[in-house]
This record gives sequence, C-alpha cells and structure tokens, in this order.
Amino acid sequence: MDRDIHTLMENAIASMQSYIEQGHVLAAGVSGGKDSTCAMVLMLEAVRRAKQVAPDVRHYITSSDTTIENSSLARHIETMLEEIDHFADRQAMSVTTHVATPSLAAQFVVSTIGRGTLIRTPQNGVRNGKRIRACATSWKVRPQGRLRTLLEKNASGRCERGHFGDRESPGRKCITWRGHARAP
Repeated sequence: MDRDIHTLMENAIASMQSYIEQGHVLAAGVSGGKDSTCAMVLMLEAVRRAKQVAPDVRHYITSSDTTIENSSLARHIETMLEEIDHFADRQAMSVTTHVATPSLAAQFVVSTIGRGTLIRTPQNGVRNGKRIRACATSWKVRPQGRLRTLLEKNASGRCERGHFGDRESPGRKCITWRGHARAP
C-alpha cells in the first residue's frame, strides 16, 4: 500500500466526494484537535470539488461545548467555526457549522453541585469492567447525537459522519491507560 501522504489525502477526498456526488450529506465532528481538524479539512475539500455536481446538498461541521472548557480552547473552537463559515460563504459551499451542548441536567454545575455526584474523571468512570470517560458521553457524545438527529431530519436523510475516536494515537492510548488523560 502506498503510504505517501498526498495519495492518502486524495483517496480520502475522492471517497467523500463520491458520497457527495451520490447525494449523501456529510458531517464532521470537530474537537479542535489535529485528527478531527484534518478530517474536517479533507471533507471541506471534497465538498469544494463536488459543489458543481451536487450544489444543493448541505453539509455540516459540528462541535461540542461542554460549558466547562478552558476559555482559551472554547474561543479557539468558536473562532475556527466562524472561519469555516466565512470560507464556505466565500467558496459558495453549502456547509454550515453547529455547536452541541449538554442538556441542563447533564451540565457540570447541575450534576456536581446540584445532585452531589462525583466529579467525573477517567479514574472513576467504569462500565462493564472497563474504564470509560463518562464526561465525554454526557457532555459530548449524547449532545452530538441529538444534534445529528436534528440535522438528519432537516436534511431528509442520513448524515454520513467520520469518527476517529476509536483510533486514538498510541501515545494517547498509553496516557489514558496509565490514568493520566484529562477529561475532555
């Protein structure tokens, strides 16, 4: 298999472009990290290349606001989404950005102070004998799922969405395994 980065990028773009040309809606979840940002940039390039063939197909870039992020990180993501909106407008691309937030009951202040639950960390989250990041589920995964359902209803079809969370880098896996990963 050819591991040239340009070939890999072109293959990814071509794959997404073929979905667009078949009328599929694409959605990319962006955390602001390198993996999701790279996938989002490749998706935007596929949308740009396919806009003549499928100009009416709307695509989505989504992110999560946990409501407790470091303000610098939150502003970084907000700025990135604004820049995506401006880029899509300038390129006449049918791409919109959306931010998912946890339900009021799942938010940190209500959960921790209001109900007195433990602060969620990778060290105290266990399900089926495996460590989990419960905060990621209630603060990011579920809100993104609700947003995806809403977008699918508006798009009158299924959103095809790439997900890289199961393919963490070896370094991140090692850090998480040792129990030093910070909750997102």
